[in-house]
Formats: sequence, structure tokens, C-alpha cells
Amino acid sequence: MPAASLPDYYALLGVSPTADADAIRKAYRTQARRYHPDAAPDNPFAPAQFRALKDAYEILSVPQKRRRYDDERWLRGLSGKTIRALSPETLIRDAERLCQRLQGIGRSAVQPRALQQLLLYLVQDAHLALFVEAGDEALSGSFGETLLNSVAYLPHRYIPPVLTQLRRLQPIPEDFETQLTTLLKTRMQQHQWERRLPWLVLLITLLLCTLIALSHRS
Repeated sequence: MPAASLPDYYALLGVSPTADADAIRKAYRTQARRYHPDAAPDNPFAPAQFRALKDAYEILSVPQKRRRYDDERWLRGLSGKTIRALSPETLIRDAERLCQRLQGIGRSAVQPRALQQLLLYLVQDAHLALFVEAGDEALSGSFGETLLNSVAYLPHRYIPPVLTQLRRLQPIPEDFETQLTTLLKTRMQQHQWERRLPWLVLLITLLLCTLIALSHRS
């Protein structure tokens, strides 16, 4: 998760920021039962989601901690935003908005480290758990393919950690691994070309200077 971001505990539990203690407790118990490792043995990301839910409850169930958290949300301008329960659909929309934003600003304006952290936030284990639970290949495929469009904006050295997480996304279409491999290969080739380009420009410049000098002598 980006260092500057703040976990949306209300969205994680699926409750309003005005929810009382009883509503928060009920929401936590409902979600915790879904993602407890014993209740979801086939979901490899359930433990991460369970820990995230536990963190949310530990903050929101204690009045002093909740007030500090709410103050932080207010300072970051988040208090007025509509709370959305996290789901594969909302994550896909977030991925689509990111991709559209990148298309609008262009590759030259991208800050690689910030983009990498945003992508790693989207593919964190607690989010991948939602796709495993949904068990919908179309949803997972849409999420993965949309993120790949954004990953393509990263320089090669920032890509591997994101692809490592993307490879854990399930269920996925059969050709998704091929798309991952193709993207990495393409960015590697671009990286090699970008490294060689300055030397090529220097060589051409020296050659032109030499030709100009020879023409003046003659």
C-alpha cells in the first residue's frame, strides 16, 4: 500500500462512518466468519483478509482509536467520500480509473515508484482474497488485464514485484500467464533499447563530426 494512503476500514467492513459500535461489531463478525482461515481453506488469501478485518475492528471498536482514525480521514479529505464495500467490481473500477488516468497524462509524466505502489496496493493479498471467493474467471480476468495495461507504463525494474502478485490472482483465463510473460519480455526489450540509445546517439554524433571535419579538410 502506498505510504501516503490510509486503509479504508469502513469500506473493508462495509459500514458507514456513522455506524455505531453494535453495527461495526456485527459487520466484523460477519466478515470474519467468511474469511477465517478455517472457514475458507481453499482461499490462499483468506488469512491476509482476516488480518485486515481484525486491524479494522481493533481501530474502529475503540473510541479513542476511532476518533484518531476519523481525524486522519478528515485531514486527508476522505471524510466526505461515499463509502463503498470492497468487492471485485469496485476493485475493477479502481483499476479502470487508474488506467484511464495514465492514458490521460502519458508515459513521460508517470512517477514509476508511485505507480508501482498503487498497483501493489490493488493486488495486495486482502484484495486477491475477494476474487478467490467470487470464483469468477471473468472478473479476475478483467481485473488482471486492466492492471496489465497500467503495468506497461512502468520501467522494467519496477515491474517484477507487481507481476509476482498478479501471478497469484485466481481464477484466471488460461492465456493470462502468456500475457504476463509477453509484457515482461516487451518491457525488457524496451529497457535494453533505452540503455543503448544514448550510446547510439553519441556514436552518430561522433561520426557526423568526423565527416564534417573531413569535408572541411578537403
